Amino acid sequence: FYLKVEGLPQQDNSELDGLKNKVNQLLNEKKTAQEKQREAEEKAQREAEEAARKKGDVAAIEASWKAKLEQAEAKHAE
Repeated sequence: FYLKVEGLPQQDNSELDGLKNKVNQLLNEKKTAQEKQREAEEKAQREAEEAARKKGDVAAIEASWKAKLEQAEAKHAE
């Protein structure tokens, strides 16, 4: 049994397009915020490493490099 309907009105996708645009805008804002956060964390880590080098704190430098190695291995495992 098939129902054939003629004269269906065209759908108005303007609201849907607006929602899609807003979602894309929010996703872009989220990506930008994440990138800024990542850059700030990297900068803080670099500054901490430089301070440790100046002080001659070998333990802090070693811990930093171990953390970097673990992050790289985890990223590679994915």
